[in-house]
Amino acid sequence: MKISVVIPCFNCEKTIKRCINSIIEQNVDLELICVEDCSSDNTLAILKELTKTSSNIKLINNPKNLGASKTRNTGIKNATGDYITFVDSDDYLEPNCCEKIVDILKKEKSDILRYNTTEIEISDTNKKHFDKAIDIKTELNWVLERFFTNKDNLQTFSPLLFVKKEVFKNVRYNENVCMMEDAIFYYDLLCNAETLYLCDIKGYNYVKNEKSITQNYKNAENNIKDVLFVNKYLTDKISDTKIKQDINANTIDIICELLLNLSKIDKNEYTKIAKNLSTNTGLRQVFDNFTVNNISKKKQLFIWSIMKKHFVINGTIINLFRILK
Repeated sequence: MKISVVIPCFNCEKTIKRCINSIIEQNVDLELICVEDCSSDNTLAILKELTKTSSNIKLINNPKNLGASKTRNTGIKNATGDYITFVDSDDYLEPNCCEKIVDILKKEKSDILRYNTTEIEISDTNKKHFDKAIDIKTELNWVLERFFTNKDNLQTFSPLLFVKKEVFKNVRYNENVCMMEDAIFYYDLLCNAETLYLCDIKGYNYVKNEKSITQNYKNAENNIKDVLFVNKYLTDKISDTKIKQDINANTIDIICELLLNLSKIDKNEYTKIAKNLSTNTGLRQVFDNFTVNNISKKKQLFIWSIMKKHFVINGTIINLFRILK
């Protein structure tokens, strides 16, 4: 069984060696597809040197900077393995991680396998552990609840997936979305697969990138548009009312976090975006139909004050958040 590992590479000169070495050292048959997205640092030079050390590394250069989704899609197109997985260039794998996963795949022959990060996703008291094969066609709502609601809090993080190449026949990353593109990707994969295996192998080392997090807040306007786009994509396709309401609640929570953090960085930009959102029909539809228990009263009041254009109250709530934090 051959595994294709796709790494989108952009300005990652400080981390790419660790990332690639952690993959090449896996004791399985694999190819490593590094798609270089026109970096401005020494990433390309480092990749060229690394290709000399291993015949398993395939280097592809984008003709111009295309972004993460298009870059991953290029990797998918060029993959020749039986299964495809992804690793972000900041991150790295645990030793023997792929060997353990391949053993399960050979036994279960699942279309999709999801494993775990070494970082605890949620608190130990709430985290549920899985070692389970699932028939997606008969248990679709069960699966959707785990990934798209707060039930068990399984993140839609695409590097945690090993996916049969055949499943990608009709699936690619949405290239028009920069935030939460993984949610659409997960949904499309699940709808094009028949079997899913959830396992507790903690093999993926996720490294938080504070620079990327700050950039999300600075790009809040476009990111909020993306969040609302993803919300509509999912809620238009999912029929279960409770799941749709939970997705709406999660959408409100994400938008609140983006806005609250933007208010600390750029007050004028925050005010402009808040006023634009007050007339946003997409946000109105979300706010009118969400699971109340999934959102704190403070955040409900925060969004309500924007929708009602009560910006004096809104400013008071922002100050309250800062005091309580």
